[in-house]
Amino acid sequence: MPRIQISGSAMRLSFHRHTVVFAGKRGVGKSSTLNSLFGFSLATDAAVECTLTPAVRSIASADSSRLRVVDMPGIAANLTSARRFHSFYRHWLSRADILVWITQADVRAYKKDQQFFLDYLQFLKPSSQLMVAIGKFDTLCPGITELQTPEQIAIVKSKIADLRQQLDPYLGRRVDSVRYHPYSVFMGWNIGSLREAVALSEQPTNRTADLHSHEVL
Repeated sequence: MPRIQISGSAMRLSFHRHTVVFAGKRGVGKSSTLNSLFGFSLATDAAVECTLTPAVRSIASADSSRLRVVDMPGIAANLTSARRFHSFYRHWLSRADILVWITQADVRAYKKDQQFFLDYLQFLKPSSQLMVAIGKFDTLCPGITELQTPEQIAIVKSKIADLRQQLDPYLGRRVDSVRYHPYSVFMGWNIGSLREAVALSEQPTNRTADLHSHEVL
């Protein structure tokens, strides 16, 4: 794991290489993911709305630049009630170099994800990248710490293909690249490669391209 330093006060004084915005439905495991990725101590409770306003962190990189990480309030199941967060999302998505949309492997319906894409991806910059981080893969592959069997590999690839089919049509004209990254906070699986993809990502990946090996294996 790369050495990182977290700072709030130094954020205005340092050059930010890019801004990464983390978003997702309420209770999807967004705060747990951020805690695992960056060593944060964000409150986690699937039954309680813990993040009410965007929380901004600044992380030092080895090249003396900084990565700005923005933890957005979770989108409620009722998107109408989520309108109160509209100004927050419009502000930060227009500044995002990468939007990490966190969803779950253990659900079949992604209507709210689709609606979020329709409503909010329009605020991204033309150069912004989109990553769909698919958490809770341990629910599909119990005990997974690495992909060891053909069955596990088939499950992961099938889920990613299903998400591509359900979400890619809703990307709109603003987004021309998307990556799908499976992981499990509970088992610590693929967390390191997700961290690297977020911190080191520079070039977009075509939405129809195959997944990079470190995202699947």
